[in-house]
Amino acid sequence: MRRFILIIMTVALCFGAYAQDKPQRLGRKSQHEEIFNKLHNEKIAFFTSEIDLTPEEAQLFWPVYNQFLKESQKAHSKSIKALQALKNKSGEKLTETELQKRIDEYVASIAAQDEIFVKYAAEFKKVLPVEKIAKLYVAEEKFRIKMIRGFRTKGSGQKDSKDSGSEEMEKN
Repeated sequence: MRRFILIIMTVALCFGAYAQDKPQRLGRKSQHEEIFNKLHNEKIAFFTSEIDLTPEEAQLFWPVYNQFLKESQKAHSKSIKALQALKNKSGEKLTETELQKRIDEYVASIAAQDEIFVKYAAEFKKVLPVEKIAKLYVAEEKFRIKMIRGFRTKGSGQKDSKDSGSEEMEKN
């Protein structure tokens, strides 16, 4: 009888632990969304100040830029998948034809990313003056460096008082 009660208690505890774990897993997804939104808001503020967008320019620019991001992220995902296929982690022996096909898919995915960049360079010219487009490209690189340095310092537990990424960009 003791064993029976012990088994029932163990099963009940397992179900209880599983039920409590579900909200935490759901919380992780919303936590990722929260982090993404925070980074996106930081990027908007950073770009707005770096590019010196007027309210009228911002109203025209952000929809175009958001579409650019959407398309470039989609293309980047495709190139990552193509690279994964090229890595061939399964250890299967590929024919030369299959390997060439995977190489072609990877190269095409990289070319697609470049085409998006070229396409949106023309779109940006429709909504911003050339000087501000130049500032946009510089601001993107500054923001990327800032984020990388931020992730590095968070990972190592150090605080970086200077934004050396911005300093490096200003030197160049």
